[in-house]
Amino acid sequence: RTSLDDWESLIYILCWLGTFGINDQDEKSVDTNKYLPIKAWAEGNAESSASSKRDQMTSAAFVRNIGSKFLDIEGYTVLAMLVLQLRDKLFDNPKISPIARGTKDQKTAQLELVFYNRSVEQETKGFLDEHLDKSILDPFARRAEFEKEISDDLWAVMADAQQQALERIRQQRLQ
Repeated sequence: RTSLDDWESLIYILCWLGTFGINDQDEKSVDTNKYLPIKAWAEGNAESSASSKRDQMTSAAFVRNIGSKFLDIEGYTVLAMLVLQLRDKLFDNPKISPIARGTKDQKTAQLELVFYNRSVEQETKGFLDEHLDKSILDPFARRAEFEKEISDDLWAVMADAQQQALERIRQQRLQ
């Protein structure tokens, strides 16, 4: 377990709050009968929940299934943008190679290399994980080797969000 697992948990918590509300008043605006893909995270066993999270954390699926379902209340768009930035830095960090990005498992990563006729060397050249053991294809394991670098990027996102929040508060006080 690394701090990246904690960041991932934070993303899931923020997604849940963005969808179902942070306070009682916002929760009242949630249409509980509406289909929400995020509900699959709490249904079934741990394996099906993890599979749903993995599928929905891909960039296109995230925006369509999770980010676009955040409450349509002031402030939740800002939260959705924060979560999207955190998701991108954690799962699709441009400092690490394409095979270390995303939410796929090791077997899928291996199949993609074969299908696209690519090698680990071709995929990692010029990225932080270029010198990692070539047998490590699990994206989560590859990213864990660069926990500090990725965490630094995530903290930078949070620091930027803090500055933006403080600026919004200052602007509201001036009005």
